[in-house]
Amino acid sequence: MQKVQLAGKKTLLEIKRTTNVTTQAIAERAQLPIADVFAIEAGGNSTQEKVQKVIAVFNQLSGKHLTVDDIKVTYISEGTCGLDQFHQISKIPLSPFRPGLADALRPVLQAHGGNIEETMQGCLLTLPPGSTRQRLVPEVWCCRYDICFPDGYKILYVVNRNGGASIQFDPRDLPQEVINRFG
Repeated sequence: MQKVQLAGKKTLLEIKRTTNVTTQAIAERAQLPIADVFAIEAGGNSTQEKVQKVIAVFNQLSGKHLTVDDIKVTYISEGTCGLDQFHQISKIPLSPFRPGLADALRPVLQAHGGNIEETMQGCLLTLPPGSTRQRLVPEVWCCRYDICFPDGYKILYVVNRNGGASIQFDPRDLPQEVINRFG
């Protein structure tokens, strides 16, 4: 079962930008894969234990006193983070899109039961019940995930090393005018 917490106003990435703390420093001190730290910083999916560990290390390195309630993050159940496992997912926070792109992609997502809305921090992808996420390997400069809709439609979710999050579509699934306009 997935628990979503969006009480915090900012992602850890946004807060971290006001400090000299690096993602690599957090990952090394927390003894976590850098991709897991990226996902947490971007407000992505992680277990509560990992989020607490990352915040504790961030506080040590920055001198701040954040709690899990101060950041935006999505929790998933323990035991669902294996690289070869699928787990349920309902919302994905994304980096801001180019003007008009969210509107252009909305019909494609709605055809498969999803939606995208623009927020103050970027965009929020809402997935239909039964959607799953699976981490893809190898991870070099980013974390990549297959997002599978219940009807079998797939998109790629990418969290880069700076915490930016985006989605990628198979170009064959997009109308030609979207490809022409946004490349």
